[in-house]
Amino acid sequence: MLAPVPEELSDLVDFHGDYCPGLVIGYRVTMLALRELGVRKVEDEKLVAICETNACPVDAIKFLTGCLPQRGNLIVRNRGKQVFAFGRSKDDKMIRIALRPGAFGEIDAPTPSERRRIMLEWLWELPDDQLFDVRWEPRSE
Repeated sequence: MLAPVPEELSDLVDFHGDYCPGLVIGYRVTMLALRELGVRKVEDEKLVAICETNACPVDAIKFLTGCLPQRGNLIVRNRGKQVFAFGRSKDDKMIRIALRPGAFGEIDAPTPSERRRIMLEWLWELPDDQLFDVRWEPRSE
């Protein structure tokens, strides 16, 4: 049984085309970064996002922040890591958010769809400090 799409993600899922764990990671990372930086979208502030993956979380970041490669404020360095940095140009503050290794523990599921359902549940239930490592850094771009 597939997990239902939360209402707050319906437009994002339509944009991405799938309700998957990577999209939820991107959503959670982006909402955490925007909250910590005190910004909403690109229209409000000069914002830059740096992603160390080119996977599903990047779509959430594009959709929720308005950062895009063609604008020069979304930089993708595909290192195969679930690591994301967001910076505010007005004061050069930058927050780095990384998915904690082993955040999900061992998932014993009989099928891939069940594993996906369990991961989606955990992504909504785990608090930010258990799911992510967060640190402030000087901006190096």
